[in-house]
Formats: sequence, structure tokens, C-alpha cells
Amino acid sequence: MLCLIADDHPAFCDAIYRMLEKAFSEVSTVTANSLESLHEIAESKVDPQLIILDLSMPGVYGFSSLIFLRNRFADTPIIIMSAREESKVINEAINYGASGYIPKSMPLEVMIEAIRAVNDGNTWVPPNVDINSDIDEEYKEVAEKLSNLSTRQFHVFKLLTEGYSNQQIADTLFISMSTTKSHVSSIMKTLNVKTRSHVAVLARRLQLADDEIS
Repeated sequence: MLCLIADDHPAFCDAIYRMLEKAFSEVSTVTANSLESLHEIAESKVDPQLIILDLSMPGVYGFSSLIFLRNRFADTPIIIMSAREESKVINEAINYGASGYIPKSMPLEVMIEAIRAVNDGNTWVPPNVDINSDIDEEYKEVAEKLSNLSTRQFHVFKLLTEGYSNQQIADTLFISMSTTKSHVSSIMKTLNVKTRSHVAVLARRLQLADDEIS
């Protein structure tokens, strides 16, 4: 089984690999440590059977990495492993398409049990969390629109949310101004907005309030 591990802490990636070895008889892994490397993997011919994702990596904005992976690997179960343990965060992750949510504070044996359960086609969350589907419809709408962006458009979208001008986007991504303008126009059309500031407003709806995702 091939597992994609997306986490920017090498020690934790190693720990996940050891857990996978205990959970399955044969396993190999490919790792990503940023949104950029995650996109590179998605553009390659890699076809993981399981994805384990930390929501906090360089370049990631809120649930953007989860939405991106759910769109690119529609049939692959995604497990979130995070230090965040709030029920609201866990529910949002499940409603955005995660198949499981494992807090990093969980004992090793529980993590292994959870990974096996998700791989068997089940949804797994901590026992004290009740899953519901009452996520704000606006969040769902934003997520669905973002999932329609191409990989390159996703890069441009991220820079737009950070206030980059067209020239700065072109310089950062090493693309022409005409290509940049085309991407920005396509993004705004997909998101059904008319101004760059509105793009940032939509993006903020994906970000957790107050705290940085970890």
C-alpha cells in the first residue's frame, strides 16, 4: 500500500511510517512538507491508497490542503492528524471530505486502530466527538468552488489571499503578466466574485478563527 504523508516535521513523518508498518504488512510512503510539494505530487503519476495530512504546513491556508487533496484524489481516504482537538474543527474537517481525524495526543495503539478503520472504509473520529452535518452552507459553497480550481490557479489564489499584486504573482510563479491576469480572471469567475478583496473574504471563511491550524 502506498501512503502519502503530508507533514512538515520529519520526525513525525518517521513516526507515521512506523505506525503504518504496524498497521499493514506491506507499506511504502511518499512525503510532502509544504503545499507546493503537495501540488507537485498531485501533478505526478503518484496514486496513493491512503493520505495522512497535517493541516499546518508552509503555504497552507485553513482547510485549503484538504480541499485540494479531496479534489485531486477523490476516491482516496484522507486522515487528518492534528494537534487541534476541538469538536468544531473535527466536524469541519469531516464535512470537507476527511475520512478520519486523529488528534496527535492519541495513544499509539489508538492511532493504529483508527488508521485501520479508515482504510477499511469507515469514518473515524475520537470517541467523545459527535459527527454532524450542520456546517455553514457558505463554507460548503466556498469549498466546492475552490475544488474546481486547477493546481496553478490554486497557487495564484493563495497569493491573492496574501494581497499580492498581479506583478508580484507573476514574479513569484515565474509566469507572464498575461498568464497571471488570465488565471486571476478565471479564479474570480469560478468563485463568482468581482473584486480581489472579495477573494480574500471567501478565503478567510476557510481559516480557523483565532488560532493557527496545527
